[in-house]
Amino acid sequence: MSVAPRDARYTLALLTAVYALGYADRNVINLLLDPIKHEYQLSDTIMGLITGFGFTAFQTLLGIPLARLADTSRRVTVLTAGLLMWSVMTGLSGLATSAILLAIARMGVGVGEACLTGPAHALLSSNFEKAERPRAFSIMGSGGEIGVILAFLVGGWVSHIWGWRAAFFVAGLPGIVLAVVMHLTLKEPAREETVDRLAVPPIGVALAELAQRPSFVIAVLASMAMGLNIFGIQVWSPSYLRRIYALDTASVGTTIALLRAGLSVTGAVAGGSIATWCVRRYGQRWFMLFPACICGVSGLALLAFLFAPSLAVAIVCLGLVNMTIGAQLGPVFSLVQTVSPIRSRALAAALFVSLTQLFGMGLGALAIGATSDALHASHGEAALRYALLIPAAGALLACLLYAFGARYVAHDIERAENAVS
Repeated sequence: MSVAPRDARYTLALLTAVYALGYADRNVINLLLDPIKHEYQLSDTIMGLITGFGFTAFQTLLGIPLARLADTSRRVTVLTAGLLMWSVMTGLSGLATSAILLAIARMGVGVGEACLTGPAHALLSSNFEKAERPRAFSIMGSGGEIGVILAFLVGGWVSHIWGWRAAFFVAGLPGIVLAVVMHLTLKEPAREETVDRLAVPPIGVALAELAQRPSFVIAVLASMAMGLNIFGIQVWSPSYLRRIYALDTASVGTTIALLRAGLSVTGAVAGGSIATWCVRRYGQRWFMLFPACICGVSGLALLAFLFAPSLAVAIVCLGLVNMTIGAQLGPVFSLVQTVSPIRSRALAAALFVSLTQLFGMGLGALAIGATSDALHASHGEAALRYALLIPAAGALLACLLYAFGARYVAHDIERAENAVS
């Protein structure tokens, strides 16, 4: 690989910043669910539609064709255009005068963020060797955790002082600045192989190749199940703390931000390093065995959070959930890139993340909201507690799937490497 170490580090730094802003812009609305719900007199089901499905439907619909575009053109250009769009649409969310306009703005954020995963993952893979990718992906993934921290900490206080609309304005502005910086300074790295761009297979052929990698297919299914946990907690834990423990928006935002600052980022970075060590020492199957262990712990920690006897215990358990969510991302992203054909890496990443988010944030957030509404008559505000059993079950299912898929990892990696040679 011919990329200079300095250029690789700079690319990683910028991609980490892009991930931070992407996750900040998609998550700031989660802290504002209750104020928006009360202003527009909406149900939990409708809020689940706006925050989850309204975002992920468009992100998923466009994610795969945009990733294919990144596989055949300048990845930096695709990523920069997406960053600019989702930042502008986040700011416009603060101008919405109705739930319908807010939903449209949310869809626009989804369209922009459809440009994030595929190009970013492909760029990172072109800058780092296979052995270094788990750590590099974990560092980039920690940007997402940093973004969530900023969304809850800054968004919580801005909303508390100036109202929920101002939180959207503050969240959207930095991305516009970063888009200009990326356009002017980020280099497009040479692709690893010398095959002409016309050799890129049709999308149907590329999808068929990915379907023949059992570890990839099982990782997608496991990630979809874990998506219920990841996005269920991100979307609904702020409302849960407000309803069950009567915290205000600033307190909820600060609490979650501190948890993620102390534990989620640590989990994301440490998870990549530990997974890299496990793979080198015990073999390539640990690309999936490590996430299996982490998902199992995450599901049990979420159950403890939901039935904690006090706020203090609940916060400790929520911190453990956040740590495990961050820890499993880097190794899984690295696996997806390593077993995928080089010319389909952006497509593989987009397919993987899009299906995870469609199922976890889209359908999962909606299912949790609908279950909460259905149980509200009999359980009151505690209905959300029982609705959040859905993501706990998803994490435990992901544990089993990752453990099952570990047997296929070595063969699929060998197949991908032989295809290059």
